[in-house]
Amino acid sequence: MKSLIRALWNVYKPFVRAYPQDNNFYQWFNKTFQDTPLFVIDKETFPVVRCKYDGLLYYVDRNLFTVKDFYILFPMPQIKPEDICIDLGANIGVFAMSAAKTGAKVVAVEPVTPDQLKRNLALNGITNVEVIPKFIGDSGPTECTWLGETRTTESVSFRELKDKYGCTVLKSNCEGGEWTIRPEDLEGVRIVAIEFHYNRGYKETDLYDYVVNNYDVHVIDYPTSKVVVGTKL
Repeated sequence: MKSLIRALWNVYKPFVRAYPQDNNFYQWFNKTFQDTPLFVIDKETFPVVRCKYDGLLYYVDRNLFTVKDFYILFPMPQIKPEDICIDLGANIGVFAMSAAKTGAKVVAVEPVTPDQLKRNLALNGITNVEVIPKFIGDSGPTECTWLGETRTTESVSFRELKDKYGCTVLKSNCEGGEWTIRPEDLEGVRIVAIEFHYNRGYKETDLYDYVVNNYDVHVIDYPTSKVVVGTKL
């Protein structure tokens, strides 16, 4: 045990000794690990950043990592101006805004960060996105938490949304809410991009099998989820 403690101390000793020399933890961390693509942004001085992938502007907040994650996780097929897109789990609007740039109508459902989403829409002058501050499900009011922020919101089902607005493109990253979607709900949906979470809200349904058998899909496997992106066969 003593040798293990000594070995761990030898690993962490340089960092423990170096940290007190810096007043700012983030600056110390960045300097220590020299991660040049990542650095601290003072959002009081630089409140807005532009994304190189889509040219869109985003207010700086802790959800910014979702911008890069989206372009890695959801390599979307081409969206057309006549499409009707439903975005389940819109977060700060990465998919919603990129889809809206094509001229498509977008319905963005977000239970925790709808205010940040609306601010980003206004920042980019995007007006063809309707924001619905609800979560995807079939229950009553529920507490939804993301990155330590909690809101109590009403639920709405994908079927309700589709019946009201129509849908030709579905993007879903709604932390388990996808399991409330029925295979028959996807009738008329030509593009799907769904993250299937097996650690949240999982139910025995035919949804995953239906998608991989009826769409030309690309599947990305993760330890507790699968991302499936494809177009209707």
